[in-house]
Amino acid sequence: MFALLKQARTGFFITMIGLLLTSVISPVLALAATDLVPGDDAVVLNDTRLYSETSRDADVTAEVAKDTPVSIVEGPFTTDDSTQWYWVRVYEQTGYMQAVDLEGLAPAPTEETPAETENATDAPATRPWQEPVD
Repeated sequence: MFALLKQARTGFFITMIGLLLTSVISPVLALAATDLVPGDDAVVLNDTRLYSETSRDADVTAEVAKDTPVSIVEGPFTTDDSTQWYWVRVYEQTGYMQAVDLEGLAPAPTEETPAETENATDAPATRPWQEPVD
């Protein structure tokens, strides 16, 4: 009986550790904006820095505030430690920014005029099942 309880308790702890690790790792993986392509516009998610190379150890060329708009120039680039980076333009300055610090902007909706049908008339329907019932 005690062996069964010990196995159940061990299984419970292993499950809890797995859930804890999943909850910590999943948000980090989900935040990386790896679907951006050159020419896309994005916004900075958190205060971050613009780097001269694809490394947080590289020279910092600028401090970039949260909600700053950026334009994707090139990327994504994947480094040896599996982090992803973009070459971005922030106002008149360019540099590398990590993908987890970026969020893509949806393209501005284009105003479309409704297509007019060529044969639009006020004539009654020609199919009997589309006629009103008397």
